[in-house]
Amino acid sequence: MANSRSTRPRWVLPLSALAIAAVSLIAIEWTAGLAPVCPAIYPAPASCFSAGRDVAAVVGVGLVLALLAATLLVSVFRGRVGRRALPVLVGALGAVAAASPLVALGASGFLVDGRAGSVIAASVFCAALTVVAIATSPRRTPRA
Repeated sequence: MANSRSTRPRWVLPLSALAIAAVSLIAIEWTAGLAPVCPAIYPAPASCFSAGRDVAAVVGVGLVLALLAATLLVSVFRGRVGRRALPVLVGALGAVAAASPLVALGASGFLVDGRAGSVIAASVFCAALTVVAIATSPRRTPRA
């Protein structure tokens, strides 16, 4: 019988998950602190107040941290289910991490802002890192 051990390191997905979460959390924090861009009308829409992005940012941070914790727990306590669940959790973390800064940015009603390019670049980076992490994750070789 062939050896069923993986030739790739086991820490690829957990380390990638940490990097994805870190970039996303930085982008969310950066987005939440921006002043909203609002139309010049009176009365201003409800999303134009200073707390317009705070709710979306708090929800995004909570989701990213919850998925990161689940990913790290599954990577530590791996079993048969963990080997299959880890790429799925990293994929979910990457999707949420890529979307959360954009949702927080758009929570004020407008995506046009001074730092929109940086936030979009961070979201694209999270999505790309997720794809690379899953593509290079350890796989078990089939038994002969």
